[in-house]
Amino acid sequence: MFPDKWAQVIQAQGLEIIEAGCLGSFDFWYGEQRRNLLQKIVVQTARRSVWWTQKLPLNNPAFAPFFGLVARKRRAASPDIR
Repeated sequence: MFPDKWAQVIQAQGLEIIEAGCLGSFDFWYGEQRRNLLQKIVVQTARRSVWWTQKLPLNNPAFAPFFGLVARKRRAASPDIR
């Protein structure tokens, strides 16, 4: 994901970008359910091998799993009343 590119698209639509960037880090999640022996081994192996993902640089588009973009509609210029 490339927040800079999305910001350009949004700006072309007439919106003002407040913030755009990469977010978060990776984690391994699995729900509770009955598993056979092979599934248990795979889950445990995956769980033990994701420690290195916490060492990946944050806010880097190559490694961040999410990105966020906050924008607002530009206000029309108000007439100068004197």
